[in-house]
Amino acid sequence: MEWRDVDARPEWRRMHGASVPVLMAGDQVVCALLPDLARIEQYFGPMANPV
Repeated sequence: MEWRDVDARPEWRRMHGASVPVLMAGDQVVCALLPDLARIEQYFGPMANPV
């Protein structure tokens, strides 16, 4: 996983506009603005609490 500041790159601001992606997998937006647990599970599998 990698943190990216969308405001740091003009091309990212143009590409994403006001709907700043919360989570991407490659070039695919998994969810935008708010976490979508169902979509996150589609990409990464069922969530588990490691504790």
